[in-house]
Amino acid sequence: MLCLLGLIGCAGVEADGSDTTEHAVATTGIAKRLVVDGKRIIDPATGQAVVLRGVNIAGSAKLPPFLPFRPGTDGKLDVAAIEHHFELLGTQGFNSIRHTFYWEAYEPTRGVDDETYLARYAEVAEIATRKNFYVIVDIHQDLFSRHAGKGCGSGFPRWTVPERYRAEAPLNPGVGCGQAWSQEVINSGVTESFAT
Repeated sequence: MLCLLGLIGCAGVEADGSDTTEHAVATTGIAKRLVVDGKRIIDPATGQAVVLRGVNIAGSAKLPPFLPFRPGTDGKLDVAAIEHHFELLGTQGFNSIRHTFYWEAYEPTRGVDDETYLARYAEVAEIATRKNFYVIVDIHQDLFSRHAGKGCGSGFPRWTVPERYRAEAPLNPGVGCGQAWSQEVINSGVTESFAT
Protein backbone atom coordinates (compact mmCIF):
# COMPACT_ATOMS: atom_id res chain seq x y z
CA MET A 1 0.00 0.00 0.00
CA LEU A 2 2.76 2.48 0.87
CA CYS A 3 4.53 1.49 -2.33
CA LEU A 4 1.41 2.38 -4.30
CA LEU A 5 1.29 5.79 -2.63
CA GLY A 6 4.90 6.41 -3.57
CA LEU A 7 6.01 6.62 0.04
CA ILE A 8 8.43 3.75 -0.42
CA GLY A 9 9.90 2.01 -3.40
CA CYS A 10 9.56 -1.61 -4.43
CA ALA A 11 12.43 -4.04 -4.52
CA GLY A 12 13.44 -5.86 -7.64
CA VAL A 13 16.09 -8.29 -8.78
CA GLU A 14 17.12 -8.81 -12.38
CA ALA A 15 17.53 -12.31 -13.87
CA ASP A 16 21.30 -12.01 -13.39
CA GLY A 17 20.77 -11.38 -9.65
CA SER A 18 21.61 -7.69 -9.72
CA ASP A 19 19.66 -5.45 -7.34
CA THR A 20 17.34 -3.00 -9.04
CA THR A 21 15.81 -1.71 -5.82
CA GLU A 22 14.64 1.85 -6.16
CA HIS A 23 13.80 3.62 -2.95
CA ALA A 24 11.35 6.50 -3.01
CA VAL A 25 12.04 8.58 0.04
CA ALA A 26 9.00 10.81 0.01
CA THR A 27 5.64 11.06 -1.68
CA THR A 28 4.74 10.99 -5.36
CA GLY A 29 5.09 14.20 -7.29
CA ILE A 30 7.92 15.54 -5.14
CA ALA A 31 9.76 12.34 -4.30
CA LYS A 32 13.52 12.27 -4.16
CA ARG A 33 14.37 8.82 -5.44
CA LEU A 34 17.58 7.09 -4.56
CA VAL A 35 19.10 3.88 -5.86
CA VAL A 36 21.60 1.54 -4.28
CA ASP A 37 24.74 0.89 -6.31
CA GLY A 38 26.90 -1.60 -4.44
CA LYS A 39 27.74 0.14 -1.17
CA ARG A 40 26.76 3.60 -2.38
CA ILE A 41 23.43 5.43 -2.37
CA ILE A 42 23.03 7.35 -5.64
CA ASP A 43 20.74 10.16 -6.70
CA PRO A 44 19.81 8.99 -10.21
CA ALA A 45 18.95 12.55 -11.26
CA THR A 46 22.56 13.67 -10.74
CA GLY A 47 24.47 10.38 -10.71
CA GLN A 48 26.17 11.55 -7.52
CA ALA A 49 26.57 9.64 -4.26
CA VAL A 50 24.39 10.84 -1.41
CA VAL A 51 25.45 10.86 2.22
CA LEU A 52 22.41 10.69 4.48
CA ARG A 53 22.74 12.62 7.74
CA GLY A 54 19.56 11.74 9.53
CA VAL A 55 17.51 12.23 12.61
CA ASN A 56 14.66 10.20 14.07
CA ILE A 57 11.48 12.27 14.32
CA ALA A 58 9.39 9.47 15.87
CA GLY A 59 9.47 10.88 19.40
CA SER A 60 5.98 10.43 20.81
CA ALA A 61 4.69 8.87 17.57
CA LYS A 62 4.47 5.45 19.26
CA LEU A 63 1.28 6.62 20.97
CA PRO A 64 -2.01 7.93 19.57
CA PRO A 65 -2.32 9.84 17.30
CA PHE A 66 0.91 8.13 16.14
CA LEU A 67 2.45 11.22 14.53
CA PRO A 68 5.66 13.10 15.37
CA PHE A 69 3.69 16.36 15.25
CA ARG A 70 0.33 16.58 17.00
CA PRO A 71 -2.73 17.93 15.17
CA GLY A 72 -4.30 21.05 16.62
CA THR A 73 -7.78 21.27 18.09
CA ASP A 74 -9.06 21.77 14.54
CA GLY A 75 -7.59 18.37 13.58
CA LYS A 76 -5.02 19.90 11.22
CA LEU A 77 -1.25 19.84 11.42
CA ASP A 78 0.50 23.16 12.05
CA VAL A 79 2.36 23.31 8.74
CA ALA A 80 4.31 26.48 9.62
CA ALA A 81 5.60 24.93 12.87
CA ILE A 82 6.60 21.70 11.10
CA GLU A 83 8.37 23.67 8.34
CA HIS A 84 10.23 25.64 11.01
CA HIS A 85 11.24 22.37 12.72
CA PHE A 86 12.75 21.05 9.48
CA GLU A 87 14.46 24.38 8.77
CA LEU A 88 16.16 24.19 12.18
CA LEU A 89 17.25 20.61 11.53
CA GLY A 90 18.63 21.69 8.16
CA THR A 91 20.78 24.38 9.79
CA GLN A 92 22.36 21.61 11.89
CA GLY A 93 23.42 19.69 8.77
CA PHE A 94 20.68 17.06 8.69
CA ASN A 95 19.27 16.03 5.30
CA SER A 96 17.14 12.98 6.11
CA ILE A 97 14.54 11.82 8.60
CA ARG A 98 13.30 8.47 9.84
CA HIS A 99 9.51 8.69 9.65
CA THR A 100 7.85 5.83 11.55
CA PHE A 101 4.65 4.24 10.26
CA TYR A 102 2.49 2.20 12.64
CA TRP A 103 0.06 -0.47 11.46
CA GLU A 104 -1.97 0.11 14.66
CA ALA A 105 -2.57 3.70 13.54
CA TYR A 106 -3.53 2.78 9.99
CA GLU A 107 -5.76 -0.24 10.68
CA PRO A 108 -6.84 -0.09 14.34
CA THR A 109 -9.83 -2.29 13.56
CA ARG A 110 -9.44 -5.25 11.19
CA GLY A 111 -10.42 -4.16 7.67
CA VAL A 112 -11.00 -0.50 8.62
CA ASP A 113 -8.27 1.83 7.39
CA ASP A 114 -7.73 5.25 8.95
CA GLU A 115 -7.27 7.45 5.89
CA THR A 116 -6.86 10.53 8.10
CA TYR A 117 -3.74 9.01 9.67
CA LEU A 118 -2.36 8.18 6.23
CA ALA A 119 -3.06 11.71 4.94
CA ARG A 120 -1.33 13.30 7.95
CA TYR A 121 1.59 10.89 7.64
CA ALA A 122 1.99 11.79 3.96
CA GLU A 123 1.66 15.51 4.76
CA VAL A 124 4.64 15.35 7.15
CA ALA A 125 6.66 13.52 4.46
CA GLU A 126 5.72 16.15 1.87
CA ILE A 127 6.70 19.02 4.17
CA ALA A 128 10.06 17.37 4.89
CA THR A 129 10.68 16.86 1.20
CA ARG A 130 9.84 20.49 0.42
CA LYS A 131 12.47 21.42 3.00
CA ASN A 132 15.02 19.27 1.11
CA PHE A 133 14.96 16.24 3.39
CA TYR A 134 15.06 12.65 2.32
CA VAL A 135 12.32 10.70 4.08
CA ILE A 136 13.08 7.15 5.16
CA VAL A 137 9.83 5.32 5.78
CA ASP A 138 10.17 2.98 8.77
CA ILE A 139 7.29 0.51 9.00
CA HIS A 140 7.93 0.17 12.69
CA GLN A 141 7.34 -2.18 15.59
CA ASP A 142 8.88 -2.67 19.01
CA LEU A 143 8.04 -5.85 20.91
CA PHE A 144 5.21 -6.48 18.43
CA SER A 145 2.54 -4.24 19.99
CA ARG A 146 1.73 -2.09 23.00
CA HIS A 147 -1.24 -4.46 23.37
CA ALA A 148 0.89 -7.60 23.83
CA GLY A 149 1.52 -8.96 27.31
CA LYS A 150 2.82 -6.18 29.48
CA GLY A 151 2.06 -3.57 26.86
CA CYS A 152 5.56 -2.17 26.43
CA GLY A 153 5.77 -2.26 22.63
CA SER A 154 4.39 -0.50 19.58
CA GLY A 155 3.41 -1.25 16.02
CA PHE A 156 0.80 -3.96 15.48
CA PRO A 157 -2.91 -3.35 16.15
CA ARG A 158 -4.63 -4.91 19.18
CA TRP A 159 -6.63 -7.31 17.00
CA THR A 160 -3.42 -9.04 15.82
CA VAL A 161 -2.40 -10.05 19.36
CA PRO A 162 -3.65 -13.48 20.56
CA GLU A 163 -6.61 -12.79 22.83
CA ARG A 164 -5.07 -14.34 25.95
CA TYR A 165 -2.15 -11.89 25.76
CA ARG A 166 -4.02 -8.69 24.98
CA ALA A 167 -3.42 -6.03 27.58
CA GLU A 168 -6.73 -4.69 28.88
CA ALA A 169 -5.38 -1.17 28.64
CA PRO A 170 -1.95 -0.86 27.02
CA LEU A 171 0.88 0.71 28.91
CA ASN A 172 2.69 3.51 27.19
CA PRO A 173 6.18 2.56 26.01
CA GLY A 174 8.68 3.05 28.79
CA VAL A 175 6.01 3.44 31.51
CA GLY A 176 5.70 0.60 34.01
CA CYS A 177 7.35 -2.01 31.80
CA GLY A 178 9.25 -3.51 34.73
CA GLN A 179 12.26 -5.27 33.23
CA ALA A 180 14.70 -3.70 30.85
CA TRP A 181 13.07 -3.19 27.44
CA SER A 182 15.37 -5.72 25.74
CA GLN A 183 14.32 -8.45 28.20
CA GLU A 184 10.68 -8.05 27.16
CA VAL A 185 11.53 -9.83 23.88
CA ILE A 186 11.10 -13.14 25.72
CA ASN A 187 7.67 -12.15 27.10
CA SER A 188 5.14 -14.87 26.08
CA GLY A 189 2.72 -12.27 24.72
CA VAL A 190 5.41 -10.94 22.41
CA THR A 191 6.84 -14.28 21.22
CA GLU A 192 3.44 -15.88 20.61
CA SER A 193 2.15 -12.79 18.81
CA PHE A 194 4.99 -13.11 16.31
CA ALA A 195 4.31 -16.85 15.97
CA THR A 196 0.62 -16.51 15.09
